[in-house]
Amino acid sequence: MPATALYLTPSPSLVPESQHWRARARQCRAIASRMRGDFAREHMLKAADTFELKAEESKEREIVHGISRMGELMRGLHQAR
Repeated sequence: MPATALYLTPSPSLVPESQHWRARARQCRAIASRMRGDFAREHMLKAADTFELKAEESKEREIVHGISRMGELMRGLHQAR
């Protein structure tokens, strides 16, 4: 009997990627605030900063994608005339 592969395609997230990364940054900061060790706290705060950068990059992509999508919609409306 041949082996069958199951391919799963990820469904689009209901939460924008930028919001996801901002939430992760908030989680890191909350965890860092409860840490006693300076070394561990610093690393957790650095992770939060990294997540904030990812959020900014994602937000820029979301804006560009939104502008592109709006252009597509406008072209479609114009062609429908």
